[in-house]
Amino acid sequence: MRVMKKATTILFCALLVVAAVGCQDAPSATESAPRIAPADFRVHLKMPEPPGQTLSPETLEARAAAQTEVTKTLYRILQQAGNWREADGQVRTLLATSSLPPYALEQTAATLMLRTQLLVDATADDGPEPNPEKLAAIAFYTELLVEHESPEGRVVAEALQALDGYWSNQKRAAVAARAAAATEAFLAKRLDCTDCPDPLAALDASTEASNQVVLDKAVIALQDLRAMSPQ
Repeated sequence: MRVMKKATTILFCALLVVAAVGCQDAPSATESAPRIAPADFRVHLKMPEPPGQTLSPETLEARAAAQTEVTKTLYRILQQAGNWREADGQVRTLLATSSLPPYALEQTAATLMLRTQLLVDATADDGPEPNPEKLAAIAFYTELLVEHESPEGRVVAEALQALDGYWSNQKRAAVAARAAAATEAFLAKRLDCTDCPDPLAALDASTEASNQVVLDKAVIALQDLRAMSPQ
Protein backbone atom coordinates (compact mmCIF):
# COMPACT_ATOMS: atom_id res chain seq x y z
CA MET A 1 0.00 0.00 0.00
CA ARG A 2 2.76 2.44 0.86
CA VAL A 3 4.54 1.67 -2.41
CA MET A 4 1.38 2.39 -4.36
CA LYS A 5 0.75 5.64 -2.48
CA LYS A 6 4.30 6.82 -3.17
CA ALA A 7 3.97 5.95 -6.84
CA THR A 8 0.64 7.76 -7.03
CA THR A 9 2.13 10.89 -5.48
CA ILE A 10 5.00 10.83 -7.96
CA LEU A 11 2.55 10.33 -10.79
CA PHE A 12 0.39 13.30 -9.83
CA CYS A 13 3.46 15.53 -9.50
CA ALA A 14 4.52 14.42 -12.96
CA LEU A 15 1.12 15.39 -14.33
CA LEU A 16 1.40 18.88 -12.95
CA VAL A 17 4.89 19.30 -14.36
CA VAL A 18 3.73 18.09 -17.77
CA ALA A 19 0.76 20.43 -17.75
CA ALA A 20 2.87 23.40 -16.72
CA VAL A 21 5.46 22.72 -19.42
CA GLY A 22 2.70 22.17 -21.97
CA CYS A 23 1.50 25.72 -21.45
CA GLN A 24 4.39 26.87 -23.61
CA ASP A 25 2.68 25.31 -26.63
CA ALA A 26 -0.86 26.37 -25.75
CA PRO A 27 -2.83 28.71 -28.03
CA SER A 28 -2.69 32.43 -27.37
CA ALA A 29 -5.47 34.24 -25.53
CA THR A 30 -6.74 35.66 -28.82
CA GLU A 31 -7.51 32.21 -30.23
CA SER A 32 -10.77 30.39 -29.64
CA ALA A 33 -9.32 27.30 -27.95
CA PRO A 34 -10.34 26.73 -24.33
CA ARG A 35 -7.94 27.70 -21.58
CA ILE A 36 -7.49 24.81 -19.17
CA ALA A 37 -5.74 25.08 -15.81
CA PRO A 38 -2.90 22.60 -15.18
CA ALA A 39 -4.70 21.44 -12.03
CA ASP A 40 -7.54 20.14 -14.21
CA PHE A 41 -5.16 17.51 -15.57
CA ARG A 42 -4.78 15.72 -12.24
CA VAL A 43 -6.58 12.42 -12.77
CA HIS A 44 -6.97 9.49 -10.39
CA LEU A 45 -6.77 6.14 -12.16
CA LYS A 46 -7.80 2.60 -11.34
CA MET A 47 -4.61 0.78 -12.27
CA PRO A 48 -4.32 -2.96 -12.90
CA GLU A 49 -3.14 -4.71 -9.75
CA PRO A 50 -2.28 -8.40 -10.17
CA PRO A 51 -3.73 -10.20 -7.12
CA GLY A 52 -1.14 -11.27 -4.59
CA GLN A 53 1.70 -9.48 -6.38
CA THR A 54 3.75 -6.44 -5.45
CA LEU A 55 4.46 -4.17 -8.38
CA SER A 56 8.16 -3.71 -9.05
CA PRO A 57 9.77 -0.25 -9.18
CA GLU A 58 10.36 -0.83 -12.89
CA THR A 59 6.66 -1.48 -13.49
CA LEU A 60 5.69 1.62 -11.54
CA GLU A 61 8.18 3.73 -13.49
CA ALA A 62 6.87 2.37 -16.79
CA ARG A 63 3.31 3.21 -15.77
CA ALA A 64 4.32 6.72 -14.74
CA ALA A 65 6.09 7.24 -18.07
CA ALA A 66 3.05 5.99 -20.00
CA GLN A 67 0.71 8.26 -18.05
CA THR A 68 2.99 11.23 -18.67
CA GLU A 69 2.84 10.56 -22.41
CA VAL A 70 -0.95 10.19 -22.23
CA THR A 71 -1.29 13.51 -20.42
CA LYS A 72 1.03 15.38 -22.79
CA THR A 73 -0.90 14.12 -25.81
CA LEU A 74 -4.30 14.99 -24.37
CA TYR A 75 -3.08 18.37 -23.16
CA ARG A 76 -2.12 19.35 -26.70
CA ILE A 77 -5.45 18.20 -28.11
CA LEU A 78 -7.63 19.88 -25.50
CA GLN A 79 -5.74 23.16 -25.40
CA GLN A 80 -5.73 23.55 -29.17
CA ALA A 81 -9.26 22.34 -29.96
CA GLY A 82 -11.62 25.14 -30.91
CA ASN A 83 -14.68 23.57 -29.27
CA TRP A 84 -15.88 20.36 -27.65
CA ARG A 85 -16.86 18.78 -30.98
CA GLU A 86 -13.34 19.20 -32.35
CA ALA A 87 -11.83 17.89 -29.12
CA ASP A 88 -14.20 14.92 -29.13
CA GLY A 89 -13.30 13.96 -32.68
CA GLN A 90 -9.57 14.10 -32.02
CA VAL A 91 -9.81 12.24 -28.73
CA ARG A 92 -11.88 9.45 -30.27
CA THR A 93 -9.33 9.11 -33.07
CA LEU A 94 -6.61 8.85 -30.44
CA LEU A 95 -8.56 6.19 -28.54
CA ALA A 96 -8.96 4.14 -31.72
CA THR A 97 -5.37 4.36 -32.92
CA SER A 98 -3.06 4.84 -29.94
CA SER A 99 -0.81 2.08 -28.60
CA LEU A 100 -0.75 3.67 -25.14
CA PRO A 101 -2.14 1.51 -22.29
CA PRO A 102 -5.97 1.56 -22.54
CA TYR A 103 -6.47 1.71 -18.76
CA ALA A 104 -4.50 4.98 -18.64
CA LEU A 105 -5.57 6.50 -21.95
CA GLU A 106 -9.29 5.78 -21.69
CA GLN A 107 -9.69 6.87 -18.06
CA THR A 108 -7.65 10.03 -18.56
CA ALA A 109 -9.33 10.95 -21.84
CA ALA A 110 -12.82 10.37 -20.44
CA THR A 111 -12.15 12.34 -17.26
CA LEU A 112 -10.63 15.29 -19.11
CA MET A 113 -13.27 15.40 -21.84
CA LEU A 114 -16.03 15.47 -19.25
CA ARG A 115 -14.27 17.83 -16.86
CA THR A 116 -12.88 20.36 -19.34
CA GLN A 117 -15.17 20.14 -22.39
CA LEU A 118 -18.58 18.58 -21.86
CA LEU A 119 -19.62 19.45 -18.30
CA VAL A 120 -18.11 22.93 -17.99
CA ASP A 121 -21.13 24.49 -19.68
CA ALA A 122 -23.62 21.86 -20.72
CA THR A 123 -25.56 24.28 -22.96
CA ALA A 124 -22.66 26.13 -24.63
CA ASP A 125 -23.07 26.24 -28.42
CA ASP A 126 -26.37 24.39 -28.14
CA GLY A 127 -29.02 26.89 -27.14
CA PRO A 128 -31.10 26.57 -23.97
CA GLU A 129 -30.72 22.77 -23.78
CA PRO A 130 -27.80 20.42 -24.52
CA ASN A 131 -28.29 18.71 -27.84
CA PRO A 132 -28.40 14.93 -28.34
CA GLU A 133 -24.91 14.95 -29.84
CA LYS A 134 -23.40 16.37 -26.67
CA LEU A 135 -25.44 14.08 -24.44
CA ALA A 136 -24.26 11.09 -26.47
CA ALA A 137 -20.66 12.21 -25.94
CA ILE A 138 -21.23 12.60 -22.19
CA ALA A 139 -22.73 9.09 -22.11
CA PHE A 140 -19.81 7.63 -24.09
CA TYR A 141 -17.12 8.98 -21.78
CA THR A 142 -19.13 8.20 -18.64
CA GLU A 143 -19.36 4.56 -19.65
CA LEU A 144 -15.61 4.43 -20.24
CA LEU A 145 -15.02 5.56 -16.66
CA VAL A 146 -17.45 3.04 -15.23
CA GLU A 147 -16.02 0.18 -17.29
CA HIS A 148 -12.57 0.87 -15.85
CA GLU A 149 -13.92 1.29 -12.29
CA SER A 150 -12.51 4.80 -12.26
CA PRO A 151 -12.23 6.48 -8.85
CA GLU A 152 -13.27 9.82 -10.40
CA GLY A 153 -16.67 9.62 -8.76
CA ARG A 154 -17.20 13.39 -8.78
CA VAL A 155 -17.00 13.49 -12.58
CA VAL A 156 -19.32 10.51 -12.95
CA ALA A 157 -21.87 12.04 -10.56
CA GLU A 158 -21.92 15.31 -12.51
CA ALA A 159 -22.23 13.41 -15.79
CA LEU A 160 -25.19 11.43 -14.45
CA GLN A 161 -26.91 14.66 -13.49
CA ALA A 162 -26.43 15.92 -17.06
CA LEU A 163 -27.80 12.63 -18.42
CA ASP A 164 -31.07 12.92 -16.48
CA GLY A 165 -33.74 12.46 -19.12
CA TYR A 166 -31.28 11.07 -21.68
CA TRP A 167 -30.69 7.79 -19.85
CA SER A 168 -33.53 6.02 -18.12
CA ASN A 169 -33.73 6.18 -14.34
CA GLN A 170 -32.81 2.50 -14.21
CA LYS A 171 -29.70 3.05 -16.34
CA ARG A 172 -28.56 6.03 -14.28
CA ALA A 173 -29.12 4.12 -11.04
CA ALA A 174 -27.13 1.12 -12.26
CA VAL A 175 -24.22 3.29 -13.40
CA ALA A 176 -24.34 5.24 -10.13
CA ALA A 177 -24.14 2.01 -8.15
CA ARG A 178 -21.04 0.86 -10.04
CA ALA A 179 -19.40 4.27 -9.69
CA ALA A 180 -20.22 4.33 -5.97
CA ALA A 181 -18.51 0.97 -5.50
CA ALA A 182 -15.39 2.24 -7.28
CA THR A 183 -15.38 5.41 -5.18
CA GLU A 184 -15.78 3.38 -1.98
CA ALA A 185 -12.79 1.24 -2.94
CA PHE A 186 -10.73 4.35 -3.64
CA LEU A 187 -11.66 5.89 -0.28
CA ALA A 188 -10.90 2.67 1.56
CA LYS A 189 -7.38 2.63 0.13
CA ARG A 190 -6.75 6.27 0.92
CA LEU A 191 -7.96 5.69 4.46
CA ASP A 192 -5.91 2.49 4.88
CA CYS A 193 -9.00 0.52 5.80
CA THR A 194 -9.63 -1.93 2.99
CA ASP A 195 -11.88 -4.00 5.27
CA CYS A 196 -14.00 -1.05 6.43
CA PRO A 197 -17.73 -1.87 6.09
CA ASP A 198 -18.32 1.77 5.17
CA PRO A 199 -15.40 4.08 4.27
CA LEU A 200 -17.42 7.13 5.29
CA ALA A 201 -17.54 5.85 8.86
CA ALA A 202 -13.74 5.74 9.00
CA LEU A 203 -13.16 9.16 7.49
CA ASP A 204 -12.29 10.80 10.81
CA ALA A 205 -9.41 8.34 11.19
CA SER A 206 -7.51 10.04 8.37
CA THR A 207 -5.00 12.64 9.52
CA GLU A 208 -3.11 13.21 6.27
CA ALA A 209 -3.69 16.88 5.48
CA SER A 210 -2.40 16.41 1.93
CA ASN A 211 -5.23 13.97 1.28
CA GLN A 212 -8.01 16.04 2.75
CA VAL A 213 -9.16 17.83 -0.41
CA VAL A 214 -9.12 14.57 -2.36
CA LEU A 215 -11.01 12.80 0.41
CA ASP A 216 -13.59 15.56 0.74
CA LYS A 217 -14.37 15.48 -2.99
CA ALA A 218 -14.59 11.69 -2.98
CA VAL A 219 -16.93 11.71 0.01
CA ILE A 220 -19.27 14.22 -1.65
CA ALA A 221 -19.20 12.15 -4.84
CA LEU A 222 -19.96 8.96 -2.93
CA GLN A 223 -22.90 10.57 -1.15
CA ASP A 224 -24.30 11.84 -4.45
CA LEU A 225 -23.81 8.49 -6.19
CA ARG A 226 -25.47 6.60 -3.34
CA ALA A 227 -28.42 8.97 -3.57
CA MET A 228 -28.80 8.03 -7.25
CA SER A 229 -28.31 4.30 -6.65
CA PRO A 230 -31.04 1.79 -5.86
CA GLN A 231 -31.49 1.17 -2.14
